[in-house]
Amino acid sequence: MNAAVATGTIAAAPRRSGVGRWRLWRHYRWRGALLLAGVAVFVLVLLLSALTVRALAQASEDHAVLEQVRIIEAAAERMFRDAGSYHANAPRNYEDYARDTRIYYTQLQHDLAQLDAAVDTLHALAVGEPERVDPVAAATVSLRARWHEYREEFDAQLGDAPEQPRLEWGAAHLAAQAPTLRSDIDRLAASAMARVDSRLQSAQRTASVAVPSVVGALLLCFAVLAVALERRIALTVASCRDLAQGRFGRPPHYGGEDDLSPVDHGIATASERIAMSLELIDSMQRARNLPALLEGFRGAAARALPLDWLGLYYVNRQNGLASRRGVSGNCRPLPDCLDLLQPPEAGWVGIDHVRVHGPARADAHSALATAVGALWMPSSASEGFLMLLGSAQRGALPESDRNLLAELAPLLGHGLEKSELTERLLVSAVSGLAKLAESRDPETGNHLLRMSECSRLIAIGLRMTGSADARDIDDAFVEDIHRFAPMHDIGKVGIPDAILKKPGALDPAELAEMRRHPVIGGDVLRLCREQLPQIDAALFQLAIDIAEAHHEKFDGSGYPYGLRGKAIPLAGRIIAAADVLDALASRRPYKEPWPMQRVWEYMVDGKGKHFDPDIVDAALAMREQIDAVQARYGHA
Repeated sequence: MNAAVATGTIAAAPRRSGVGRWRLWRHYRWRGALLLAGVAVFVLVLLLSALTVRALAQASEDHAVLEQVRIIEAAAERMFRDAGSYHANAPRNYEDYARDTRIYYTQLQHDLAQLDAAVDTLHALAVGEPERVDPVAAATVSLRARWHEYREEFDAQLGDAPEQPRLEWGAAHLAAQAPTLRSDIDRLAASAMARVDSRLQSAQRTASVAVPSVVGALLLCFAVLAVALERRIALTVASCRDLAQGRFGRPPHYGGEDDLSPVDHGIATASERIAMSLELIDSMQRARNLPALLEGFRGAAARALPLDWLGLYYVNRQNGLASRRGVSGNCRPLPDCLDLLQPPEAGWVGIDHVRVHGPARADAHSALATAVGALWMPSSASEGFLMLLGSAQRGALPESDRNLLAELAPLLGHGLEKSELTERLLVSAVSGLAKLAESRDPETGNHLLRMSECSRLIAIGLRMTGSADARDIDDAFVEDIHRFAPMHDIGKVGIPDAILKKPGALDPAELAEMRRHPVIGGDVLRLCREQLPQIDAALFQLAIDIAEAHHEKFDGSGYPYGLRGKAIPLAGRIIAAADVLDALASRRPYKEPWPMQRVWEYMVDGKGKHFDPDIVDAALAMREQIDAVQARYGHA
């Protein structure tokens, strides 16, 4: 297998596209530029070294040639001088001849041998193989030929008897040929000197041009590289300056990829995370409710983190049970309840520490499986907050991102707690008015508790039916309708006791006054909205819809405005069904409680007349849970 992999790797390497190689070069271009500059310096140094070595070799060759020329000149001149002296003072008897033969002939043989060796050495140096064509080589060839010819003639003059050479004839021949040999030797010496001078001048010209050129080229190369690198570094410095001056969230000044890109990316990441944190703080300050804060967090986190959806849960720290509060982003339906195993003080929670509470649909488990983790945010109350984080990219949050979220957890917890506290204060204040109205109506009993639970269950059922109204129902809507359902009769605080507590039937005038309580309730809640503009207007609007529309009927026969069909606000349609359902199942002074079977038959008969058919279908889908609520809280 390893061999196959290796073979595949080697085979795949030549197929790398030119674009891929270009990107690789762009990524490492500064290292490559420095490497190329170093290679250029090395090559130029080698070139200069080669030129220096060549010049030294030529100088050594010229020195050897001149040395051989000097040897030839000295030996030839000595031989010509001795020959002239011998010829002028030739011996006249045998004793002098023998003496001259012993002295002069010995010296002559030495000079001739020296000349032979010098001429051959010079020929090897100046001509070589293949033969060169230059003045020194030509003069050397001419001298060597002349010398060999001269030696043959000279040897002929001396005769064939080495013991008795004809020295006088030889000396005469030497004297006669001296001018010709001197001319050839002088021409060779002049050629050698001329070549030495020419090479010296050439070396001087090369040195005067090559060295400054090489140095200039190197300086230019490094200057261009230094300027380009300085400009590139300036872009990184500009990104650092943006970060130092508080201009967060800006992209890097250099958008390409090179050796410095990791630095730019690190600066950009830090800038994005600071911008995200500041935007998160700002969104927390401006958010008017928990859903808005959750959406603000997802929008801020999207600057630096690949998050696709968020799910917010309230956590009871005593038992670790988490109930869903809101969802931001597109994801599959999240579980209504979770178990948080061993919640930490604050920070990141691995997804393996979270599980679905109790039996749940398969899609709930599937949605939980798409989460990449959770963020635990404690609060000073008994409840903390758990935020599920989901991303389409598996492993999308590395440890650095998880650490960042863990550092932000306390800040988020405070923001969520503040928003939740604001809403609870509002709900508590308005609920006080609802309790006041309840205390003035002797018929209600636990009616508010039961109908708020029924309203929540109907909203959940409507969301599951997939009707046209289901898209307007989210976790926040379910929570809000549960909290504000008890306020439906808040307007009764404005109805006189004589009418509200009258034991018998109301006359038309009293009935008209009683039917004003939805308008009074809407006015009270609008006044609250005007006095508390910092609270989310949508939160008040849902409460206003409940107060004003809970007596409207689907066929338009209701009051106070006679609205028809879907023109009735969704919250009003839900509360209308829950209110009637609980009233029928409850004991009143004028009637006994109806059995639940009869109540459901009435609800079905009222489809399209009193009730929205979709609302009734949603209530039937949650019938078992609604019956359990009715049985649990009794009927006073």
